[in-house]
Order: sequence, then C-alpha cells, then structure tokens
Amino acid sequence: VGEDELEETLAINALVSKGESRFERQLGALKQRFGKVTGRADMADDENPVGPAVLADCFRKAIAELQVELAVRLVIFKLFDRQLVSHLGSLYDDVNARFEKAGVLANLNLKMRRQQPTTTVGGLTMPAVDPYAEPLPEGSELVGMLSNLLRSQRAASPLPLLSLPVVPTPDLLGALSALQQTALKEGPPDVAALRSAQANVRETLLQMFGIGNGPKASRALGSVDEDVIDMVSMLFDFILDDRNLPDAMKALLSRLQIPMIKLAIVDRAFFGKKNHPARRLLNNLAKAGTGWIDDGDRSPKSLYGRVEAIVDRILAEFDTDPKAFEAANNEFEPFLETEIRGAAVAEERIRQVSRGQEQLKVARSRVTDVIEKRIWSHAELPEVVKDILRSGWKDVMLLALLREGEDSPSWKKSVDVVDRLVWSVTPKGTPAERQELLSAIPPLLAEIKDGLAMISFDTRRSNELMKELQSCHIACLRGSAPPAPAGEPRVAEPPPAVADVKAGVVHDDEFNIQALNMAVGTWLEWVGDDGQMLRGKLSWKSEVTGTYIFVNRKGMKIGEMSVADVADLLRGERGQILEQTDAPLMERALAAMVNALKQGQEARPTAEVPA
Repeated sequence: VGEDELEETLAINALVSKGESRFERQLGALKQRFGKVTGRADMADDENPVGPAVLADCFRKAIAELQVELAVRLVIFKLFDRQLVSHLGSLYDDVNARFEKAGVLANLNLKMRRQQPTTTVGGLTMPAVDPYAEPLPEGSELVGMLSNLLRSQRAASPLPLLSLPVVPTPDLLGALSALQQTALKEGPPDVAALRSAQANVRETLLQMFGIGNGPKASRALGSVDEDVIDMVSMLFDFILDDRNLPDAMKALLSRLQIPMIKLAIVDRAFFGKKNHPARRLLNNLAKAGTGWIDDGDRSPKSLYGRVEAIVDRILAEFDTDPKAFEAANNEFEPFLETEIRGAAVAEERIRQVSRGQEQLKVARSRVTDVIEKRIWSHAELPEVVKDILRSGWKDVMLLALLREGEDSPSWKKSVDVVDRLVWSVTPKGTPAERQELLSAIPPLLAEIKDGLAMISFDTRRSNELMKELQSCHIACLRGSAPPAPAGEPRVAEPPPAVADVKAGVVHDDEFNIQALNMAVGTWLEWVGDDGQMLRGKLSWKSEVTGTYIFVNRKGMKIGEMSVADVADLLRGERGQILEQTDAPLMERALAAMVNALKQGQEARPTAEVPA
C-alpha cells in the first residue's frame, strides 16, 4: 500500500483500539446481545453495528472524497477520536439498557452503570479521579517527568521518525509571535471553534516550517521545543474540559495558549515554579471566573471586561520577557482581592442572618413544645390560662432562652411559672391544698405581671387576663373546678415540636448521600426555576433543618434549598457539583497531565527489546 494509505490506516486502527479498550465492558455486553438477536454467537468485534471499528470505517468512507493533504486528514481523524469515539460510553449504556428492557439477555452478568466522569487531556480520556492522590514533584523534577512521559508516548507511535534538520528556536518564536498577533485581531471565538483551533496549533506550525513525517518533510521540531508545545497544549486541553469554568471564560483564557507556549520555550521554570508570575496570573484569572455567570455584561468594568483586557494586554505586549505577565498580574490581583474581601463580608452577613433565623426558629419551637405539652396534659385547663401562655408568656420564655440559654436561671424560672400556673387552676380538694394555693397566688401573679411588663405586653389586655385568672383561683379556693374551656377537644397525643420536624432525606441513593456530604464552600451549578443557569457556593448549612444557603461570587444569597432539593437537582441532571474549585488551575492541570500520561503509558503493551 502507499505511504499515505498506510499512515491513515494506522491512525484509524489506533483510535479503534483505544475505543474498544476503553469501553470493553459495554461492548462485550452489546456483542452478546447483538449475537442473540441475529443468531450469530460468533459475531466479530468489527461487526458490531455501533462499535468503534464500524463507526470509524463509515467515517473514513464519508471523508474519502475530501481533497486534502494527509496531514489535514490525520488531524480530522484525531478530532473524530476526541469528539466522538471518546464519548461513546453513554451511547453504549443506552443501547444495552434498551436491550435489557426488551428482555434480550436481561440477566446478563454485566451490570450497566452510570459512566464514570472523565476528563480529556491531550487527547487522552481518563477517569476524573482526585489528582492529588500523589503529590507532584516541583521544579525541574516535574518538567523532567513530563518530558520523559511525553517522549515515551512518542516512542510508542507507529509513525516512522525521520532524521531531519531542527527548526531553530528563534524561528519558532517568530512564527508563534505571528500567530499571537492573529489571535489578538480575531478576538475570543466560541468554545467549539476553540476546540478545533486547539488541535490545529501544532499542525499550523508544522505547515509553516514544512515539518512532518512524510516524504515532503524538510525539518523537525527540536525535542525540547516539541515537549513544551505538547505540555502547553495539554494544559489548555484541560482548561477547555474544566467544568469549573463557564464557556465564555474558557474562550478568553484559551487565547493565552500561544503566549504561554512562547513563555515556556524561553522560561521552562513556568512549569516547575508555583509562584511563577504567569502561573499566578492564570490561576487568578481562573479563580475569578469560577463563580461567574454570563449575564450579558461585557463592559470594561465587569469581570468579563477586566479578564478580557488582561488577555488582550498579554497578546499585545508579550514578546519574550516574562515581566509582561508579572505586570498584568499586578494589575489584576488587587481587583480580585477587593472582590474576594467584599464577597467575604457580604457572605458573613448572610451566615449571621441565617444563624439568627435558625436560632429563633429553634427557640420558638422549644417554647411551643413546653407550653403545648402542658396544655395537652390538662384537658380541663381554663381558656384564660391558655391565653396567658400562648399570647404573652411564650415571649417571656423566648426572650429568656435567646438571651441566656436553656441552662440559665431565667429560663428555668419561666418554665417553673408555667407549671405553677397550671397547678394553680386545678381543683383543690383539701383545706391544706387550698391554704397552699392561697399562699402561692400573690408571688405567682407578681411574676406573671412583671414578665408581661418586661416584653411590653398590652397593659389593658394584661389586666383583663388577671381578672379572669382571679375568678379561676377563687373557684379553686372554694373547692370547685374553674370554668371548663369551650371546644378544643383533646387529641390522642401531643403535637410534635417544630424542631423535631427536620427537613431530611431518605438515604436511598448516591445523590442523597452526595447532597448530605456537600461541604461548606462547595460550588454548585444548577438550572433555576426560570431556566437560567446559576452558580452558587454553599455558604451555610443547617444541621437542624437541613437548609442550604447558596451565594454568588459577590457573596449575595441566590438560593435556599433543602438537602432533598439539592439531591433532586443532581438526580435529574439539572445540577452538578463543581469539583476542586479551591485548588489552583495550574496545579489541577499539571496533576491531570501526569495522570493521563501515566495512564497512557500503563495501557500500552510492553514490547520485548531485541538483544
């Protein structure tokens, strides 16, 4: 076969092999089920109508008429792999679910699970696991690790490596500067266009210098420069796939790819130093964009406008001096710190109000619980006593509880008054009991009057209640029962305290557990009732009522939900938790790059080295 056809076939085989390996479980189940319905138990992998081999072959035939060079065709296959083949898992889960529902091998011992979240970095799709499982080395050790992993990956490439003259670094920087000016003139594209441009950065450089692996190739990239280009490309792959950033912010930050490549070529400390000005700038821009919602405001004073101005400044001013990034960061950092401080103050106010409201709710619940249990336990309690307790004395108790707490003498005294008042209106059958009541009435009335006066209870109403209470006491002193209450029949059991009725959820699935375990500071993205996308940080969660308060990036309250509400959002896929928002973007990206490269290295079969 011709050389072009060979390279094309190798590219197709590589993406098919990767897809079949990645979705081995789902494809195994589909193979058995398709075999069942067609009566072919020996169905081959490449006969699966939705398998990677068939899809890739169909795609190859579909673009066969395109009159483009091999290099462009290989890029198209790479995009096909990244945009389609890497995301086939959900399709395979759906097809298997349809077979199960139709009763085709419904009991097959291959349970279909929700596909594990993944992230695509540098063309490699990896599980979205915690990138901090192992600490990353710093400085030159990290750069050396990335270089070794990248070169190991290239060594496993089926494409032949030719010995060609190397493009001088100054020439490469000049070409990158030309691309940088083009990016400045074009402005931020949408994310879909960015993904396409992202894959074309290397190809554009290759075409500019006649670099390649075919017979027309005349030059090659130096190994160090090639490492740098691949590292920065993977970094921006991560940015485009980062769920923490809104699409408009991704589009802005991705315009920095060319300047970052240039910077990394002239200053490789960019990868190894956490306090490098360019890393700090990128981290700060990403941090500012995490909680941003696209409200259409693109003015210069808006967050979007400020980030755009910083990006344009780098594109316009950066040549090879890293101080351009330091100057840009020094301009942006004070603005970000001011926003963070303002948000912290506003958020603390929200928390204080929420805590106060809950404290008041719990205190009212406790007071109601004490009073209603006494009323319930005495079916013949006069109406005047109920009125005193429910309309006035409850506020006396509430004030004592809020000011001094449940262990205080004031609270205990207020409860004692309730018990003595209830006792004072129960019939007294013996002279000794009547004598005891006679002695207890004056101090009891004095305490009730003082308590009602302390809360500024209506004086006229207080006097009326005292007169009615006096009639009840006179009846008890005469040995008879006070007037029976009209209506309000006794119920079978006392009403529950409000504090006991908590907003909880049944721990019946992963989404309830996920909602319950949300930590304060976690960001949630969800679709509001009006259909608008919202992003809020969990600022406060009630351990009593299960209420969650969410604030925006400015610390303003934008949502109040129960645990069950949050679980429903996650279950219905109308909401998603944003992971690792506190970790700097560069640290997360570098960790993901190392994990992806290691995973790709482990997935390759080891070949015997000839003697």
